This record gives sequence, C-alpha cells and structure tokens, in this order.
Amino acid sequence: MAIIPGNILISRTDSIGDVLLTLPVAAVLKKRFPGIRIGFLGKAYTRPVIEACTYVDAFIDVEEFLNKNITICGGTPQAILHVFPVPAIARRAKKLGISLRIGTTNRLYHWTTCNKLVRLSRKNSDLHESQLNLELLEALGIKETFTLEEIGRLYGLNRLQPLPGRFAELIKKDKYNLLLHPKSQGSAREWGLPNFIALIRS
Repeated sequence: MAIIPGNILISRTDSIGDVLLTLPVAAVLKKRFPGIRIGFLGKAYTRPVIEACTYVDAFIDVEEFLNKNITICGGTPQAILHVFPVPAIARRAKKLGISLRIGTTNRLYHWTTCNKLVRLSRKNSDLHESQLNLELLEALGIKETFTLEEIGRLYGLNRLQPLPGRFAELIKKDKYNLLLHPKSQGSAREWGLPNFIALIRS
C-alpha cells in the first residue's frame, strides 16, 4: 500500500507547453488526497501559468530549490515527483532528505537518487504526453488511465491574470481569436516560419 505524503513537489522545469500538460497531475492528487499540499517546481518564466492553476498551492523556483532550503506552504518537502527528469534536481532532492523520491526506471541516475521507480517509456508509448505524466502516479497507488476528455477538465486554470493592455487590445470579442505557437525550442520537429506565415496570410 502506497504511503501518502502530506505534501509533494511536482518537478517540471522545461517549457510552458510541457508545464501546462503536467498541471492535471496536481488535479488528480488533490482529488484523490484532499488534504495534500502541492508545490510545483519550475522555471521562473513559467510561474504565471503554474500560479494560475487552482490545484497548485505553491510555486518553487528551480534555482532556489538547487541553492536554498525550500518549503511547501511552510512544511518541509516530503515527496518529489520527477515528471521531467534532471540529474541535478534528483541529486538535490536526495541531499535534502526528501523521504519519497519518485522517478522512472529508464534514467540511470534515478536508481541511486530515487527510492520509488516507475517503469515508463515515453518514446515507445501511444499515450499523449498528458496521459504519460499521470502514469507516474502509479507510485502513489493511482493506476488508472485517464482519457484526453477527462484530462481536459483537470487543468484548473481559474486564477488567470488580465492580459497587459497591448495584448488585450489584440483580442476581438466579436471574432474568433486564434493564437499560433510556431517555435518549439528544438524539442520537436518544426513546421518552419515560412509555412506559418503562409497559413496566416491564407
């Protein structure tokens, strides 16, 4: 039987899109364990997205985590979930004495830095990224697979801040507004800016 911690740190320190697809992890934890406190470890530039989620209790800056003793709502971190594996973060979590450290079996350094391993292969899976993130919760006794429709109701983006004026004036309430995100920072095959320009002009 899985031991349920009083708080947990979800570690996802890459780009905004991947952070967004990890927020349902916080929702499922809150719904399954109502008293749990959730800290989200991320980069400073993703903070507004993370803080917009009603299921996250505290944002933890990755640089502070690596260099200072941090707390989750005043409490010492009891567990960490390495959704996006980073060796330095895994080593730091062990050094801080976080008692439950969850990682995947396919990262060699997790065998020495984590004490709860989940067999998970993103490369060979047909599941969506958001579904794969939730597979890590097996370590806490949550073994169900969620549909994309179910996950779509678990983002909890209910604390959105108003857009700055220069962006707000671009949104037209009497028209369909479409935002294009043309760059991936090299994490995926890119369609190319000329193609996006042609799409916009069409």
